[in-house]
Amino acid sequence: MVNPQAVDNLAGGIELAFGEYRLRRRQVAMGSVFEIILDGDRDEVELRALIESAFAEVVEPLEMQLSHYRSGSEISWINENAHREPVRVEPRLFDLLRECAALTSMTHGAFDVTIGPLVRCWGFHRKGGRVPPAEELAEVRERVGMEHVVLDAQTGTVAFDREGIELNLGGVGKGYVVDRVVEYLARYGAHCALVESGGSTVYGMGVPPISDGGWHVGVRPAGAEGERIGSLHLADAALSTSGDFRQHFVEGGVRYGHIIDPRTGWPARGVRAACSVTASATRADALSTAFVVLGAEDTESLCSKYGERALLMSLDAENEPETLQFGQPILEQARSTGGID
Repeated sequence: MVNPQAVDNLAGGIELAFGEYRLRRRQVAMGSVFEIILDGDRDEVELRALIESAFAEVVEPLEMQLSHYRSGSEISWINENAHREPVRVEPRLFDLLRECAALTSMTHGAFDVTIGPLVRCWGFHRKGGRVPPAEELAEVRERVGMEHVVLDAQTGTVAFDREGIELNLGGVGKGYVVDRVVEYLARYGAHCALVESGGSTVYGMGVPPISDGGWHVGVRPAGAEGERIGSLHLADAALSTSGDFRQHFVEGGVRYGHIIDPRTGWPARGVRAACSVTASATRADALSTAFVVLGAEDTESLCSKYGERALLMSLDAENEPETLQFGQPILEQARSTGGID
């Protein structure tokens, strides 16, 4: 049995508050720290073996498949060849790409997995940044857009309609891996677990013995300093946060964050961070990014139309957080700021 501190600060914008749990393991994966916590009445040796197998059978193979940084990954193979001819892909990956296309449509292009060329154009892939010349930006924008990706369900293939298109699953991949781990744990009998990636995407399975409402999670928008803005309980649900507090640059007195609007080619403005709570970590991962791009008015419309839940955060003139929630409120306990009572 492990006795952690009351609040466990993760790498991104999520904090876990709990007293005791059975087993926990962290491992670097998908460019961040991936964590699995298991609880329940099963033998500790069995729980430990289940965690080890989840990393070996799910996390590590999916990292090899989805990473566009690995030359031998399936995503890299698609990016190198799909403009020449249709590329047959693994069925679960094909399903993920179809879900990404649906999310692009749902968000009116605010979420788009072809955004990689824009990320490089702005220099965010190097953790730095610069404002690109207008001509360069215009040329790069011609190579961005899910409308250039052809998904053939009959053949299970992916094709690009022009050279230079590429898939970058950085905005959804961590959530997808979290979902696949949860699915794996459930298949082998787990009923109480918490799976998170990078401190920004987390899924709470079941209700831990020390809680009567799920896994207690605090929200401190990704990269933000200072106290958390509220908390909630997750029970068979996912939370994802996105924000530009850490990754940004200033040029000419203007601040540019790393979350880019695929529709304009420019970094999103106004909303500094966003949260999404859904039944799927994949969906939450994508929507939290989209909400930053969409802004308050369009996020409210999307939540009203699709029954989604969103929390947006910006900073006022005194650099204090202002928050708005749309749909069923995400935070059960919140600071008295912005649109939260």
